[in-house]
Amino acid sequence: MWLLWVLSKQGNKYRYSFSLILILLCNGCFLIIEDNPADYFILNEGLKALGFIADKCEHITSLNELKKQLPLKPTFVFCDLEIEDSTGLATFKAVQEQYPNTPIVIISNTEDREVLFEAMQMGADDYLKKSQYDRMLLEKTVRFAQERRRYRKQMEVMELRYKSVVENSLVSFLLSERDGTILEANRAAVDMFGYSVDEMKAQGTHSIIDYSDPRIAPLIAIREKKAK
Repeated sequence: MWLLWVLSKQGNKYRYSFSLILILLCNGCFLIIEDNPADYFILNEGLKALGFIADKCEHITSLNELKKQLPLKPTFVFCDLEIEDSTGLATFKAVQEQYPNTPIVIISNTEDREVLFEAMQMGADDYLKKSQYDRMLLEKTVRFAQERRRYRKQMEVMELRYKSVVENSLVSFLLSERDGTILEANRAAVDMFGYSVDEMKAQGTHSIIDYSDPRIAPLIAIREKKAK
């Protein structure tokens, strides 16, 4: 949970308010990156049965082939992590670099949850175990990955708008963790407190905000209650 502090100065006193920020951080051409012919066939047939693919389904088995597919603009990518000339997260990273705005679902038999979790952290939209190519789960995976990608794009647009509004505001903003660690501050806050952003991050809100001010405790209590 983050706290967004909004501060204004009235004489020698500051006026406080803040908001709680909760971090929660198709049809078309499908690309299947898979070097096992049997696994490719099962996945491709499953997608056809769902009506996701008409005649456009590209199949490659290596990163070397991927580099030759630069003109290709897939609307969805299934990516096996273990292919002819690459393994693990290096495979996903290469695919993501080539198609940064395309939904990517990892397909693998690995039991290494750490690798799968890290791939999701890097931006993979979902994970599908090769033994789970049943119709319902496959359809759910495709639709979920598409919605998640759309949501990410919306959040990116909102973040850009938020940064623009906050950074150019004449009102001071501080973004902090619940423990007082300052994550960001806008130009108005720099001017108000006379510290650089790095200096405020080093000090935290406890060195800048007067927590003895009786107006602050009730606000924090309300936000703590809403966060539960």
